Amino acid sequence: MEDSSCSLNVYRTWGTANIYAIPILLDEVEVGRLRPGQSLHVQMAAGPHTVQPRFPGLSGKALSARAAVEFRASPGQQVDLRLAVGKFGLTEFKLSGPSQKPPPRTSATALHQGREVEEIGANGWSPTPSTVICQISEGKRYEVEVGDPEIRVIDNSSGLSDAVRTFKLSRTWSRTLTTDTERALRATGGLSIPWVQVKAEIDGALTQHLSRSFQEQQSFEDTVVITSAARTKTTVFFAWREIRQQGNVRVLVDGVEADVPFEAVIGLSFDQRQVDERVD
Repeated sequence: MEDSSCSLNVYRTWGTANIYAIPILLDEVEVGRLRPGQSLHVQMAAGPHTVQPRFPGLSGKALSARAAVEFRASPGQQVDLRLAVGKFGLTEFKLSGPSQKPPPRTSATALHQGREVEEIGANGWSPTPSTVICQISEGKRYEVEVGDPEIRVIDNSSGLSDAVRTFKLSRTWSRTLTTDTERALRATGGLSIPWVQVKAEIDGALTQHLSRSFQEQQSFEDTVVITSAARTKTTVFFAWREIRQQGNVRVLVDGVEADVPFEAVIGLSFDQRQVDERVD
């Protein structure tokens, strides 16, 4: 009886821009994952097949669909595919000749979905820091009242002319930055993304973008001149307000895209309200 089986070899080129394992699907079934410099060897039946890498996230699904390679394998044929992944995602996925695949340096065998898979990689491979790209978009800027109003009183009820007073206002406050990485973690399905490193990159990008250092104590001082008319008791209310900036950081890390909302306290201001009580 003629052997109707054939084989598939997928080789992922070496590179450090994206070091995470990329799942490889054969006819919509995952048959293995490839890190840089590794290959998969899969036994399959002759006939039509579809092979595609899988990238997480909503944009990753569309990218995976566009990257699909369809072919018809003849009995006994070996089909070779070449996969290249850069820091922004897929850069190449196409049929290639066996001569383009380097000789294996180590190998291990595993069973995946009933298929025998040979994984070939490089000796001494270890993760290196990921490349993180941050794209910042600012949202709304608004003010929030903080603390109780400060009150100043000018009692000029017995005066026959206007009274002018100068008040010095001062307050200590902190620039703070809050990023919602938990939301991004849920959106990416708990993938092996180095969120500690990613958060540090986001904080650094926002610090540079907003031209501010966070978690530092700041002092606000201002001088206000108030005039109270003759035979008038004047009360002035000073309400302190934090200036806050909202926005979003779109993070690209190892082929994965995630949105990280942020909110920063970037300044301090105050409103004043004057109430005059006339004494006849």
